[in-house]
Amino acid sequence: MQRTEFRDVAQFGMDPFGGEGEILSRETDHIVWIRNNGDGSYTTCNQSLVDPILEANAEKRSETAGKRWGDGQIVASIPNALLYGDGYYAQARAAGDKPAMKKFLNDSDYAKLRTKEGRI
Repeated sequence: MQRTEFRDVAQFGMDPFGGEGEILSRETDHIVWIRNNGDGSYTTCNQSLVDPILEANAEKRSETAGKRWGDGQIVASIPNALLYGDGYYAQARAAGDKPAMKKFLNDSDYAKLRTKEGRI
């Protein structure tokens, strides 16, 4: 039986297989790499390209600077790897834990994910 392994990494377009990988597909926000393991199995790697998201967020922060909060305000744009991965934010989101999600988004370490200054 062939076995396929999946890994998520947050690198910026670097071959995760040290030159042994090939690009299977490329979108604006992610790249899917594949490597032939030589034993009839393949390994794939999904890379999230976060630079475009961070750049768009910085632009949106500039546009909303000094404006008041309102209903329906977009507060962040979060890469899929964080939304659907197995980290803190994904777990809080899956559990519907809004206080934990707010804590994450208000953390200065994740400020670049925000599209508006201030606290949620």
